[in-house]
Amino acid sequence: MAPIFHRYHFDQKRYYRLHPASIRDRIMAQLIDGMILGFICSGLFYMFSDGNLYSVWVSPMVPQYIVEAAAGYSPDPADFWWGGYYGTFTLPYGKTIHLSYPSPLLWLIYIIYYAGLTGVYGQTPGKMAKKLVVLDSAQNRISGAAAVRRWLGYLVSVLPLGIGLWWKISVAPGQTWHDAISRSQVYMFDRS
Repeated sequence: MAPIFHRYHFDQKRYYRLHPASIRDRIMAQLIDGMILGFICSGLFYMFSDGNLYSVWVSPMVPQYIVEAAAGYSPDPADFWWGGYYGTFTLPYGKTIHLSYPSPLLWLIYIIYYAGLTGVYGQTPGKMAKKLVVLDSAQNRISGAAAVRRWLGYLVSVLPLGIGLWWKISVAPGQTWHDAISRSQVYMFDRS
């Protein structure tokens, strides 16, 4: 049986063939990472609220959540540190949703997940599942500072309606804005 996760071993890089990763593979890796982060952060919502609050949707790159709250539950100002605040909206068909504003704890989890894993392994679990690795211009591991710049660059890529992500397709094949900011490239790898 083939393994689900494929680690890139920097000490064996001469045995790998690298190809620029497709936008489809990168999106799939982000969705896998989003599911993992959603599971972690939803568990935190549930645990810290004593079962009164849980997440029903997660944004893969930025800690923005749609949450479900038990009837009568309202956030306490102290909840900001772990769950943020949430705004309540009623949809036209009567469903009430709560949109969580990111908390410091969730921002910390995201930066450790994305920047920490990318700086240490060159991959997040989503990238491992899709056989992707983040490398610098010399095809080496990116530095911790570059990994942090890369994650902050996600925000720059996403804010203008995601133009920084789609840039890869139309203008600069192989590179998104956060790749350019961190001077990195995402590659698909296989054994040669």
